[in-house]
Amino acid sequence: MGATSAGGDPVYGANPVNMWGPPSDPEWAANDPTLHADSLRGTALCISAGTGMPGPHESMSDRDVADNPVALADHVVIGGGFESVVNGCTARLAAALGAAGVPARIDFRPTGTHAWGYRQDALHDSWPMFAAAIGA
Repeated sequence: MGATSAGGDPVYGANPVNMWGPPSDPEWAANDPTLHADSLRGTALCISAGTGMPGPHESMSDRDVADNPVALADHVVIGGGFESVVNGCTARLAAALGAAGVPARIDFRPTGTHAWGYRQDALHDSWPMFAAAIGA
């Protein structure tokens, strides 16, 4: 997170300091789930991340790519870079939950970039857990 925190997202203009200020701000620590894993006990948790490597949604036929080579390149280059960072953050959270003895469904996928298709896949796979949690 350090590299993106300092400069934000050079492509889409996102800036992580808009959430809780700079990383040195106490609000970052106050909102870091890895530092407060025990407080998540009793919450239904499903955590998923890809590796950043191209997977099934990096194809010209994917709905979000729609035969657009620029969109495909965005999935692979930008989405791949983002998801590799997400994977590291997710691994730290999984370790913190494990150390605190907090149960969670944790799914590290062998491929996948930071693209909507993977969110849809993860939601579909975890729906039974969410449905039970909300009584659906």
